[in-house]
Amino acid sequence: MTWIKNDKKGSFFLNIVSIIGAILVLVGVAWIIAYNWHDIPDFLKVSILVFSTLLAFIVGVLIRTQEHEYIARALILLGGGLYVLSVFLIAQIYSTNVTLQGVTWLFLFCWFFLIFIAYVLNSPENLLGGIVLFFPWLIMQYMVTVEDAIRDGSAMVIIFVFIFLTMGLLLYGLNIFHKAIKHPFANLYRFWTVFYFLVIFYILSFQSIQPLLGAYEFDASAFSLFLILFIVISYAIFILSILFAASKRELNVKEILIFIGVFILLFILALFTKSAAGAIGACSPTQCYNFEKLAECNSAPADLNCGWIVRDNGVGYCEIQNCYNYDTESLCNAALSTLGCKWQSQNNANVPNAGYCQEFDCYNLNESSCNSAPSGAKCILIGGRCEREYKELASDSLYNTCRTHNNQKDSCLSETGCSWGAGGYIGSIIGEDNLMPFGVWVLWLIINVFFIGFIILILWYGQFVGSTKIINLGLIAFILEIISRYIGFWMNFSGYLAFSILAILGGMILILGAWLIPKWRKNLIIEAQQEI
Repeated sequence: MTWIKNDKKGSFFLNIVSIIGAILVLVGVAWIIAYNWHDIPDFLKVSILVFSTLLAFIVGVLIRTQEHEYIARALILLGGGLYVLSVFLIAQIYSTNVTLQGVTWLFLFCWFFLIFIAYVLNSPENLLGGIVLFFPWLIMQYMVTVEDAIRDGSAMVIIFVFIFLTMGLLLYGLNIFHKAIKHPFANLYRFWTVFYFLVIFYILSFQSIQPLLGAYEFDASAFSLFLILFIVISYAIFILSILFAASKRELNVKEILIFIGVFILLFILALFTKSAAGAIGACSPTQCYNFEKLAECNSAPADLNCGWIVRDNGVGYCEIQNCYNYDTESLCNAALSTLGCKWQSQNNANVPNAGYCQEFDCYNLNESSCNSAPSGAKCILIGGRCEREYKELASDSLYNTCRTHNNQKDSCLSETGCSWGAGGYIGSIIGEDNLMPFGVWVLWLIINVFFIGFIILILWYGQFVGSTKIINLGLIAFILEIISRYIGFWMNFSGYLAFSILAILGGMILILGAWLIPKWRKNLIIEAQQEI
C-alpha cells in the first residue's frame, strides 16, 4: 500500500512537471513569433502556427499509445494552447473584424474547439480551457445583443446575476449527466460547479460590492433573445440530465435538493442587495464626466470648463476643455484666446502637418514678453518669474463639503455641485469618513453567515463524494474568508488601540490556524477516504 501511495504521488508530480513544460513551450513559441513577427511573411506565419498546433496534437496522441499518459496530456494541452494562439494571431494577420462581435467570434471558435478536442482526445485540461473561455464569450455575446437597447447600466446588473447563476446551473446539469454515464469528466464538472458557487458567495460577501449589485433596475430590453435562449437551454440541460440520471438509477435526490436550495438562496441574497442601494458610496464634486448627454454638458457650470468632445469612433464625451483635446492646428489656434493653446509642429515626412496642441509656455518668457502674452495664456509675473495663473475651480472648494455626505445618497444629491458614486471607496473603508449604515452591516453579516455555512456544506460534500480536491477547495475558501474579513475590520476601524487589538487577534488567528487547519484537513481526508 505504501508503494502504491508513493507511486501515485510520483505520477502526480510528473503530471505537474509535464504541464509546466507544455506551458513553457507555448510561451517560448509565442515569444519567438512575436519577436520576429514583422520579418516573417504572412503565409509563413500561418504555416508555422498551423504546423506547430498539428504537431503537438499528433505527437501527444502517439506518445499516449506508448503509455506515457501525463506527457501525452501535456502535449495535447500544448496543442490546445497553440490553437487559441493561432486563432488570435491569424485574425491579426488578416485584420479581421475588430468590433466586439468580431472578437466574440474568435472566442467562440476557441472554446468550441477546445471542448470538442477534449472529448475526442480525452483531455480534461482542454475541457477546463474551454470552460474558462466560454464565460467571457457568453458575456461578450450578450453585450453585443443589447449594446443598442440599453442606455442605463443599472438595468444590466441583475442580468449578470442571472447569467452567473445560470452558468452554475449548466455546470451542475452537465455533472449529473456525466456521472450518470460514468464519464471521467464528471469530477471536473463537479469541482468547477463548487468553485463557481464559492466565487459567487465570496463576491457577495464584500460590503463594497453589495451597493453596486443593489443598483439594479428591471428593464425588459435587457432580456435579449440570446440571453433567453441561453437560460432556456441551460435549464433544459439541467432538467433532462436529472431525468436521464433517474432513468439510469444514478440520481442522488438529496444532493440535487441541496443544490437547488443553494441556487435559490444565492438568487434571494442577490435580490436583497437592493436594500444596500444608496447606502454606500462616495459623494464628490460634480465633474465634466458626470454629464452623459450633450445638452447636460453644454449647460454645465461655466467654472467647470466642460466641453463635448467627439472621438474618432464618433462617440461624444463631456470632458474638461484643455489644449490636448484639439488634434488639428486650426482648432488649436482658435482656442488661443480662451485656453491659451499653441500648436507645436513635428517633423514627420510620412504625416503631413504633424504636431500636437499644448498649453502656451509661460515659463520661458522674460518680463516684457510675459506682459504681452495672449490673454488666453494667463501668464502672470510672480516674484520676477513668468508663470501660468492658477484659478481654483469650484470643485476644489466643494470637496470638503461633499465628502461629509459620503454613504448618504439622498443628502449628497440634494447638495448643489455634488455627485454620487455607488460602491466602496478608499476613504470610506479606512475610517476617514462616515461609518457604514447599520442596515448594510446586517446584510453583510447575514451573507457572511450563509457563506460560512456553505463552506461547511462543501466540506461535508467533499467527504460525502470522497473528493480531497473539494475538501482542499473548501478549506482554502475558509482561510480566504477569514483573512478577507480580518483585513476588512482592520480597514474599517482606525486608531492606535483598534490597530493594536486587531494586530494581536490577527497574530493569534494565524498561529492557531497554522496548528489546527492541517489536523482538520487530515481528519477530513481520512474520513473522505473511508466513505469511498
